[in-house]
Amino acid sequence: MLLASVIFWVSAFSRKSAIKISLVFAGIIVLLAVALIVIFFKQIGLMSNIRKDVEGVYYMEYDKELKLDDMLAAGITSDEELLEWINKNEFHGMGFVTLDKERYGCSSFAAKSPDGDILFGRNFDYPETDTVMVYMNPENGYASYAMADLAVIGVGRGPDEIDPDSPIGKLIMTSTPYLVCDGVNEAGLGISNLELDIGELHQDTGRPDLFIYTALRVILDRCATVDEAIAFLDQYDIHTHNDVRQHLFITDKSGRAVVVEWFDDKMYVNELNAVTNSVLTPGDHYGEESDWRLDVLLEELSDNNNVLTHDQARDLLDAVSQGSYTEWSAVYDLNSFSVDVYVDCHYDHPYHYGQN
Repeated sequence: MLLASVIFWVSAFSRKSAIKISLVFAGIIVLLAVALIVIFFKQIGLMSNIRKDVEGVYYMEYDKELKLDDMLAAGITSDEELLEWINKNEFHGMGFVTLDKERYGCSSFAAKSPDGDILFGRNFDYPETDTVMVYMNPENGYASYAMADLAVIGVGRGPDEIDPDSPIGKLIMTSTPYLVCDGVNEAGLGISNLELDIGELHQDTGRPDLFIYTALRVILDRCATVDEAIAFLDQYDIHTHNDVRQHLFITDKSGRAVVVEWFDDKMYVNELNAVTNSVLTPGDHYGEESDWRLDVLLEELSDNNNVLTHDQARDLLDAVSQGSYTEWSAVYDLNSFSVDVYVDCHYDHPYHYGQN
């Protein structure tokens, strides 16, 4: 109706026929549509790779190359800088991607299966969110499966969120490879990001800057072992955001598992196969924010000599879940390059990705 009104008034004042005016407007619209297709050709292709597995659970095959070297060279130190970089480099400066700064808390552990595979368990605890499993197979890197939280970028089914089934929701979803929270790669390395409520970290030793969120993506693409991931992290000054800091749980198919933490200008590597949201490095913050979940994880692993079946790993995630606050639980198999994801504590219904 608005377009018809514009055509009428333009026709009336210009004394040209409405048909000619309509053709001009139609041509302009077609040109704009073609321009948008050209500008967002990459994203439109990726949007067609998004599959809805069930309400609130999505899967995306990201078959393009990420700009990881450019991202590392940008020296990103905060969530605002990361989103600004994503909007500039992936969405041509248009501010599609925004950030919800709610906090989250999680659990992770590693164990050996009776068959000798290494299992990596992860609970992601957060207010209500939709999720997407991102599969990547970069030309010069390792293939990976990694989970991303859509509420962080304002996509979901809430009243103030963008519908993930809408075109704009799917367009924004194409940014999630840069924002993954946990995952596994084909080399057999698993990683997750967990929060520590002890204030932000901003190292300043003169090394290049690295935002903690972006570290996960680079490690999944480029590191095959715990040692390689540690060596990569040790090259950078690490930065966190949102008035908190994070530590990383990293494990590989050799069975080694570590928790990496940073205090002041030093990195600390704790050899431990379980972690929640408490500080594990001896020092001023040791044990801060500790709760019952870490004790449950360590006791169960110890009682079973660090050997768990897939079902036992799932049940252990259930035992340390936080009810409606646990948005997903994942059991990654580092040897078979696969993962079972349980959403909203529905532990009888896994979504399986990867090899059988």
